[in-house]
Amino acid sequence: MKNNNAMKLSFDDALLVTLFGTKDRKDTMDRLAAVCTVFPEEELRTKAFILKEQIGQISDFVWPELLRQTKWNMDNSIGLDRYSWDMEAEVDEDDDLDDEDDAYGC
Repeated sequence: MKNNNAMKLSFDDALLVTLFGTKDRKDTMDRLAAVCTVFPEEELRTKAFILKEQIGQISDFVWPELLRQTKWNMDNSIGLDRYSWDMEAEVDEDDDLDDEDDAYGC
């Protein structure tokens, strides 16, 4: 059975949920309400307000799992591990990373 009431989050919405979401749905809504007043761009304020209203329609039972899945997805999408690399693999053989002599004078 398909759930027509499922909430679909855009990337921006998921980012806002990741940044300001808590396990308590009402606390998340309070945080988003505060964010609505401090964002300098009207577009961001509007997105935060609409997201707050959408979260208000979700049950307290469903919210913790939606938050968990959203944070997991965002971590996989923009996690630092994805963009890191092995520094040793890029070191040239001629490069001396340690300009100082070691304790044994070598």
